[in-house]
This record gives sequence, structure tokens and C-alpha cells, in this order.
Amino acid sequence: MTKEILTRFECDHCNNEITRSENEKPLFPYDKGWVYIYNFNMQYWDKELTRIGRSEYEDKHFCKEKCMFDYIKKLRS
Repeated sequence: MTKEILTRFECDHCNNEITRSENEKPLFPYDKGWVYIYNFNMQYWDKELTRIGRSEYEDKHFCKEKCMFDYIKKLRS
């Protein structure tokens, strides 16, 4: 008996989940409206345009574009 291998994706903003089987094509849930940030950098500037900080984010999954934009807006505040 072959054991089915499952991959679980969780939205990094609202914690919504989707589980996909390894045999399911495509494996990643982008066909279901999910979006992905691979390498995202934010830089923070003050009023005099002096850089005051920098953050890097990698491998973020979101169940929809709205969650991705809400996540980015939350980082800015």
C-alpha cells in the first residue's frame, strides 16, 4: 500500500489553509488564486530621505491577493 504524501499551504496573513496531494498537478495552489512572495525587501526612510531600516521577507504564501496587500500594509505600520 502506497502512502499518500500531502503538502499543506497556510496563508501568512489570515491562516487559511489548503492541502494538496503530491500527485495533484500543479502541486502549488496558484490555480486556486493563491499568490506567493519569493524575495521581498522593504526599506524605511525618514522625512529627510535617510534610510532608517530594511527588512527582508521570503517564502510567503497568501490565499488571495487581498491578503498579500493587507500583509504588506501591516508591515508598513
